[in-house]
Amino acid sequence: MEKCKVKVNICGLDYILSSDDSEKHVKTIVDEVSEHIDNIMQGNKKLTVPMAATLAALDFCDAAKKATYSTDNLREQIKDYLEDLAKTKKELEKLRQEVKN
Repeated sequence: MEKCKVKVNICGLDYILSSDDSEKHVKTIVDEVSEHIDNIMQGNKKLTVPMAATLAALDFCDAAKKATYSTDNLREQIKDYLEDLAKTKKELEKLRQEVKN
């Protein structure tokens, strides 16, 4: 797949981004990042763009880590449920055999 190049503006700075994703996806991400940085800066007028960008990066990293932990937890729960299901199927088959005999 050919990489798409997208010209974007984040907090007054122009960037040309190269991505395997669609232009629409890139712009959606850029809009979310810009809005988050703007909100952080509005909350504290003394922050510079680099400071606000660092705080935004920390927020996004924190959210990503929490999502990963949540996903890992759900995978573990599904694994446990599947193991329980397999045990139950074995027990059911054993009971069926006993009833036949």
